Amino acid sequence: MAPFSRDFRVVTVDLPGHGKSGMGRKEWLMASFGADVSAVVMGLDLKNVILIGHSMGGAVILEAARRLPGRVRGLVFVDTYGDLSTSMTTEEITEFLIPFRANFEQTTRAWVRTMFPEDADQALVEQVVEAMSAAVPEVALEVLESSSIVMYGRDRTTLLQDLYVPLFGIHSDNPPPDAESMERYGVDVVTVSGVGHFLMMEDPARFNSALTNVIASIVD
Repeated sequence: MAPFSRDFRVVTVDLPGHGKSGMGRKEWLMASFGADVSAVVMGLDLKNVILIGHSMGGAVILEAARRLPGRVRGLVFVDTYGDLSTSMTTEEITEFLIPFRANFEQTTRAWVRTMFPEDADQALVEQVVEAMSAAVPEVALEVLESSSIVMYGRDRTTLLQDLYVPLFGIHSDNPPPDAESMERYGVDVVTVSGVGHFLMMEDPARFNSALTNVIASIVD
């Protein structure tokens, strides 16, 4: 936050069920999280907003932007939409979730480790593994299903095309994004090499540099 706070007002959000936010709700859907982000923007009366979301957060800002006409200047997806040339059916998403439903903690631990390159800082890997596998399974499973539908379902390209603001994706090259498919739907792609899914934690300096350039492209 510090480097960007020198030039911009920076607002971060702990979504419900995450960080220090509470568990007191019945739905854990991307649409609900999008409404939460929208409520923060409206409550603080923010204008000329750039929404930035990592992974599932990309699905959240997509939902938030739809609720904030005239207030959003641009969106930055961080390792969210890596390939817009293919999508998953509801049945495929359901099948993907089967092992998580059978044993959430064990499956999550193995899954998260695949998101890092082999030479990643193992202390960081274990930090992220511990945090994600410690989530409340009932909440995490609904979040995972809802985010998968928005991130990988058939309607995602329609949602992207309905946004008439600059769209950027900052991605790791592990695996590399399909930039052509993303640019076809208006998402300009920037790639950071040698990092995994948590690129802003793995190499903050290079991530900040990439984000600085993206923000400059949006506000110029």
